[in-house]
Amino acid sequence: MQQEKPHALNHWIYAQSPSVRIIRTIGISLLVAVGVGIAAGHVNDRVQRRNTFSDLLALYVLSNAVANSANINTPLDELSQMYGREYTLPALPHPSPHPPTASLLFFPFVLAGCGVYTVGYIWLILQFLCLFFSVYTSVLLHGTRLSLLAVLVTTFVLLIWAPVIGDMKSGNVNCIILLLLSCMWLALHKECQILAGVLLGLSLLIKQIAWPVLLLFIIKKKYLPLFSTLSTVIIGYFLIVPLVGMNSIYIYFSKSLPYASSIYGPDSLNLSLWSLGNRIFCGTKMNKSSLYNVVTEPLIGSEFCGRILSLVLPTVVLIVSVIVIGRMKSFDFGMSLMFSLTIVINPIAWHYYFVLLVLPVGRMLFWLSCHRFPRRITRLFLLIIVLMIPDMVALRHAAAFLSGLTVSGNELLRLPFFPSLITITPLFAVCLLMYLVARIGLMER
Repeated sequence: MQQEKPHALNHWIYAQSPSVRIIRTIGISLLVAVGVGIAAGHVNDRVQRRNTFSDLLALYVLSNAVANSANINTPLDELSQMYGREYTLPALPHPSPHPPTASLLFFPFVLAGCGVYTVGYIWLILQFLCLFFSVYTSVLLHGTRLSLLAVLVTTFVLLIWAPVIGDMKSGNVNCIILLLLSCMWLALHKECQILAGVLLGLSLLIKQIAWPVLLLFIIKKKYLPLFSTLSTVIIGYFLIVPLVGMNSIYIYFSKSLPYASSIYGPDSLNLSLWSLGNRIFCGTKMNKSSLYNVVTEPLIGSEFCGRILSLVLPTVVLIVSVIVIGRMKSFDFGMSLMFSLTIVINPIAWHYYFVLLVLPVGRMLFWLSCHRFPRRITRLFLLIIVLMIPDMVALRHAAAFLSGLTVSGNELLRLPFFPSLITITPLFAVCLLMYLVARIGLMER
C-alpha cells in the first residue's frame, strides 16, 4: 500500500503534548460520565419497574413454557399472562421468534423461581459483563496492550451508543452473542478450532444470526470448526427435543418463525437488506407492539417488484461477499466482512443488532492504528462512525423535519419516500463498512 499522509486523528490519539493530553482526558472523561449516567438509568428502570425489557420477557416466558411442558408456539401475550404476570404491558402478539434452544439460557432462573423483574436485574449485570469481556477479548485478539481500566473506560463509552442502549433496555441477547463471537475469533487465532466451533454453535442456539460465518469456514477450508459448529447445534436440539417435542420444533421453523418475519419484515424499524424491496415498492408499516410510530410511502407501488427486489438484493450481496472473501488473503478481514454482513443479510435486523459491529469496527481501528491513520481511508471510516451514532428516534425527528412535518409526542408519522431514507442511515453505514473492509482486505497480502 502506498504511504499516505496521516489523518489529524493520528495526532490527537498519539500526541503527548500537555495541551493535547488534557483535551483528550477531558473528552474521554465526559464520554465516560455520560456512559455511567446511562448505566444508572438502566438500573433505575429496573428499580422503578419500568416495563421496557420486552425481549427479556419473551425469553423468560419461553423458558417457563419449556419448563412446564407448555406449547412453545403459543403467542407471547398468552404466555406472559401465564408466567409473566408481574409485567404489566401487553406482550408481543405472536409466538417467540427465538429458537427453542434459547430457552435454556433462562432455565437456572426459572428453576430457582425468580420473577421476571429479578431476572431483569441479573440480566442487566450479565449484559454489562459480556460487553466488558467482549472489549477485553477484542484487545487480546489484535495483540494490543490495554489495561483493565482502559477496557472499563471503553465499555462505558460504548454504553452511549444507541444499539447498546437498545439491547440493554430491551433485555436482548446481542451482548451475549458478541462475547461468544469475540471468543470464537480469539480461539481461531489460538488454533483452538474445536472450541471456536462450539462457541459459534452456542451463539446460533441463542439466535440464528451469525450463520454467514459458516460460509467463511467453507471458503477458507476450515472444516474442523465448521463440523464442530454443526455438531454443537445438533446436540443443542437433541437436548431440547425431550422437553418440547419434535413436532413443536417443526412448527417453530415452518410456521412461528415465518409468521414473525411476516409481521416485522415490512416494519419501518427493520434495517435489513430484505426490507429495501418493501420500502421502495410497497412502503413500510407499523406493527402493533411498535413504539416508533412511523410508516413510509413507497416510491413506486408494485408489490411484485418489492418481492423480487427483496429476494434478489440480499442474494447478490451475499454472492459478492463470498467472491470477495475468496480473493482475500487476510482471514481476519474475511471474518470482519462476514460479521458486518450478518447484521443486514438476515430478514429482520433491529438497530440493537448493530452491537455486533464492535468486532469489525475494532478490527478497522487496529488496522488504521498500525498504518498511522491514512487520510482518505480514515475519512471514510469516520463518516461511517458518524452515521452509526444517531438513534432511531433522532432519525425519526430528522425525517419529519425534512418532510416539513411537526412531531408532537409519539403520534403516527407518515413520511414521503425520499425523506424517509434518513431513517435507514444505519443500514447505509453498514454497507459502507462492508465496502471499506472489502477494499482493505483485498489490499492486504
